[in-house]
Amino acid sequence: MINFQPGYILEVESWENDADNYQTKIVGSLSKEVAEVMFDIICYFKPRSQYKNCFGNSVIGSEDLIVLVEKYRKRVFDAFFEAGWDIHSEEDVDDSFIIENIVDKLIGAWNEGEYFRVMNSAKMYYTPVAFEPIICKNVNR
Repeated sequence: MINFQPGYILEVESWENDADNYQTKIVGSLSKEVAEVMFDIICYFKPRSQYKNCFGNSVIGSEDLIVLVEKYRKRVFDAFFEAGWDIHSEEDVDDSFIIENIVDKLIGAWNEGEYFRVMNSAKMYYTPVAFEPIICKNVNR
């Protein structure tokens, strides 16, 4: 069960390839600054075929991400680590690597990790108190 501490929560819905296979990811207990960086980054992942300067459905590791690296230099490390995510390898850890990992954690990839998914919607919430969501699964009536 996910427990949220006071702070900001991001809820990101995404799809892969041809607007199918929807999924929603939620990350919480973030500071305002970190939530805003993540929210801004994820908004660049609308479908690249429909939006100029967006990267949804683009190849992971694409040189196009340099735009995001330049814009968010150094702020992404704080965002990544505040979310409680780990780096499994210390090799080649730079801003681009961290941005790719933030995007992967928030929207994921498809085709065996070759392409970024597409951000369908992103919402940011604030909670002043800690809480545990109640989720109803597999209820038969």
